[in-house]
Amino acid sequence: MRTIVSTLCALFLVGCLTIDYSRRVEGWPILTPEIHYVSSAEMRANCDRYAAFLETIFACSEFFLSDRICRVWIVNGSEWALPHELAHCQGYDHVGSDAMQRMLN
Repeated sequence: MRTIVSTLCALFLVGCLTIDYSRRVEGWPILTPEIHYVSSAEMRANCDRYAAFLETIFACSEFFLSDRICRVWIVNGSEWALPHELAHCQGYDHVGSDAMQRMLN
C-alpha cells in the first residue's frame, strides 16, 4: 500500500512540474524576474490562490505584465524549483495547459 501511495504522489508531483518547452506562449513579453526566497508560510500566503485543491507547492510565479515583472515566491531550501518558475517567467506553461495564453489574452 505504501508503494502505491508513493507512486501516486510521485506521478502527481511530476505532472505539476512538467513544463512544455516545445511551445512558448505566443506574444509573451520579456519579464524581469524578482526572486523572493521566503518561509513556507509566506510562500503559501502569496501562492495558495494559484494552487489546485490538495496540491503541494514549493514556489509560484506571479505575472505583472504591464510592469514587465515576474515575481517568484520560493520556499527557502527549494532552489530546485527555480528553473521551473523561471520557465514560466519566460512564457512556458505546463504540458496541456493554456492558462498562461488565456491570461495574456
